[in-house]
Amino acid sequence: MKTIINISISIFLIITAGACVYFNTYYNAIENFEVAEKEVLKLEDISKMNKSTVDKLNKTIDKCETILDKYPDTKYKDDALFLMGRAYFYKGNYSKSKQLITQLTENETSTLKNESQLWLAKCNWKLYDYETADLLLNQLKIKLSKNLSKQNKNLLAHSFNIKAEIFLENKMPVDSVLFYYNKSGDNYKNKSDKTRVYEKAADLSFDNSLYSESLNFHKKIVKYSPDAEKVEKSHLNIVHLYRLQQEWEESDKAIKNLLADEKYFQINPDIYLEKAKLYEDQKLLDDAYDGYLFIIDEYPKTESSAEAAYQLGMMQLKVEKNYTSALEFFEKVEEEKKLSSFAKEAKKWEKGINSLFSLKTQIKNVSATLDSLDTLQTITPVVASNETLIDSTSVDTTSVDTTTVDLMIVDFVEATEIDRAEEFQLLYGDLLFSLGGLFAFQFNEPDSAIPLLDTLIHLITNSPKRSQAMYTLSHLLSQMGEGDKSKIYKDQLLVEYPTSEYAQNIFAERGEEFFDPILEIFKNAESAKDENIDESIKLYLSITHEYPESEYSPAALMAIGDIYDNLLGNLDSSITS
Repeated sequence: MKTIINISISIFLIITAGACVYFNTYYNAIENFEVAEKEVLKLEDISKMNKSTVDKLNKTIDKCETILDKYPDTKYKDDALFLMGRAYFYKGNYSKSKQLITQLTENETSTLKNESQLWLAKCNWKLYDYETADLLLNQLKIKLSKNLSKQNKNLLAHSFNIKAEIFLENKMPVDSVLFYYNKSGDNYKNKSDKTRVYEKAADLSFDNSLYSESLNFHKKIVKYSPDAEKVEKSHLNIVHLYRLQQEWEESDKAIKNLLADEKYFQINPDIYLEKAKLYEDQKLLDDAYDGYLFIIDEYPKTESSAEAAYQLGMMQLKVEKNYTSALEFFEKVEEEKKLSSFAKEAKKWEKGINSLFSLKTQIKNVSATLDSLDTLQTITPVVASNETLIDSTSVDTTSVDTTTVDLMIVDFVEATEIDRAEEFQLLYGDLLFSLGGLFAFQFNEPDSAIPLLDTLIHLITNSPKRSQAMYTLSHLLSQMGEGDKSKIYKDQLLVEYPTSEYAQNIFAERGEEFFDPILEIFKNAESAKDENIDESIKLYLSITHEYPESEYSPAALMAIGDIYDNLLGNLDSSITS
């Protein structure tokens, strides 16, 4: 009897041990998966998943395969299949995930039919079978709506989130995408899940200039998010969104509430930034200026102080037109924080302002040289007409590099007065064009660019930049609503530079076929060969003399040589033509 009891105990212990082994294996699989899932959900792109997360997903898969292989009849079979299917999904193997999860949806006795149907919809979505995914989600919604338990509401929330993502990928109306994001967030029980969906909705709303909707989603983040940093960020976004909608009082009220609450002291620099921007948006420029300076003084060497320096630079640039002061503030951005997100843009403005200073200095030097050349009369009006403009902005040119002009002056010492004057006039035209382009396209000051380009066009008629100046000026006038004036310059360009690339652009803009007068002359010369050789030669010569840089000039010379050699039999004339 004792022996029988011992055998029974041994069998029981073996069975129990076996059960413990596969339960522990399953428990470890769940543990690895849950840690990995949290890390995956933080990523916007699974291709950026780190090795540690991939290892956890692989361990999940390995342990689930062990359970299914060694214990095929275990009660955890469906759970292991479902867990393994989701692990493959997060690894990006959607086909394998679909294969595993389909086994559950086809099992009528499975307790995971709703969950597996949801994930099967996700697999089809990721495999771009949107129609099947949408059908599965609609069927699931009907089933879940009959019993809105906490678990079913969570599944419903997840299904609404997938629906939103499918709509977004298929470029459906943004309002429809936001509708499903909102329903998803409202149905999730878990606050982190709610926050994740509301964040996507807030960003999408903002990107589409739906500021009121974005504001509401950020308010929900503030209400539900367990993450203090996300709450702080949304508070700042709320202030910003009020400001964008010109709800000055609401923005100011939100700022005061945040500054009065000690738990937000860490974001005080950002709050003061919003306060300064609020002043600037309301044209209270003195208050804005003082506000930005306050941040630099009170919170130095921070991202906030770097942005404050940048904003001051922009104020000096756009409002005061004080380029010297603007340059000082832009240089200060990197001093405040070298890796600031505003450092690159500040560098761009530094480079632009220094170019502006250099060009103005070179123009003055060239003007002085031209004044000293008694043989040149025509340039005087050019210098005089731009003197006021060149001096009109506040700049410091004491440290500007003028090597280009100084070397030019040295190079011209031995040239004749007329040659020197002509070269300096061309140089002056180049400088006017460069300065005009800088004003127009980097500083967005067409009013400053137009007189410079106009002077180049009317008074420096031999400038190689003249056709480009005409086209640029016509473009600026068109953008300013001066269509009639723009047309005058375009028409002039077509008459004076009919073969230029700018003429081709104008023909294209007008929907007209490009007319190449040189090609027409060449065709006429070809046609005249049989009836009037003299006329043919005359036409070919007109191309070589009047349009020597044209692509048809070499062909015209060859044609003339061919006429003398083959038609007239005059080899000497062929050689000298």
